[in-house]
Amino acid sequence: MQMRGKRVVVAAAALVFAAGASFAGDLTGTDLELMIDHTGPFGEPVGGTYTYGTFEEFFDSFGFSWSANSPNGTAGFDNSILIDFANFAYGDFGGETATVDMTGIDIDPQPGSFAVLNSAGTNIGFNYTSGSGALGAQYLVDDVLSTGVNTVVLAWDNVIPAPGALALLGIAGVAARRRRRA
Repeated sequence: MQMRGKRVVVAAAALVFAAGASFAGDLTGTDLELMIDHTGPFGEPVGGTYTYGTFEEFFDSFGFSWSANSPNGTAGFDNSILIDFANFAYGDFGGETATVDMTGIDIDPQPGSFAVLNSAGTNIGFNYTSGSGALGAQYLVDDVLSTGVNTVVLAWDNVIPAPGALALLGIAGVAARRRRRA
């Protein structure tokens, strides 16, 4: 009788994972749409399709470029992309705001699962948006320039259980408990 209850809990946990949790796993080879836009007189949306696990360079209409490289291996996060503005004349954007948008990720983000980090590892992102495989945030360019290294890391986690998954897990626990009593 006790073994049967354990099987119910294991089966329920598997169902919860399959039904309610998103898992991006190894993103290598996944095409993402990555766009960065800056305010100011030289600001314009720059980016395009980025394949996770590669190095790619994106050019603006002035001939300047920024590059993306992943995975970056940022501690505390499952995935990360290093954005390098070394060839982007980033000092021209001092006092401006940047917006980063990324789509094509198979996750259901929740607050705290996505960060925009400067080279000192400080989370500089604000006004986060997420949902339906999209991540986005704004940051102040001065928070990047203040470190002396013109890089930003986009970092996020793979598995974020959906609220429905947690409800299913609770129901599975109740069902297992009732079975044990019988």
